[in-house]
Amino acid sequence: MPQGKYPRERTVPTCHPDRKHFAYGLCNACYLKEYRRKGFDVSTETYVKLFEQGCGICGEHFKKTPHYDHNHKTGAFRGLLCRPCNMAIGIMKDDVKRIRSAAEYLERCS
Repeated sequence: MPQGKYPRERTVPTCHPDRKHFAYGLCNACYLKEYRRKGFDVSTETYVKLFEQGCGICGEHFKKTPHYDHNHKTGAFRGLLCRPCNMAIGIMKDDVKRIRSAAEYLERCS
């Protein structure tokens, strides 16, 4: 049979059958919550506490799955961030001096 003639059987996540399957029988949100959490050795209690506190930088409550912020040199988990804050410190290369300089620039020019 030519490949593609018959559609593949759709895998349904065990966590949320109404969502699209991502990996390991889970939807994307549950996969990120469980497997990323385990990869950073973050307990469920710590995850829930940090999630309820909101983004570690701006304090906004999460509307989507939070990002696991970690030190790229040591791999140590630092906290949960919203996507814009995670991207901002990533673009600034996790450089504290650069981030302070950007804040000073905004204060000066606003």
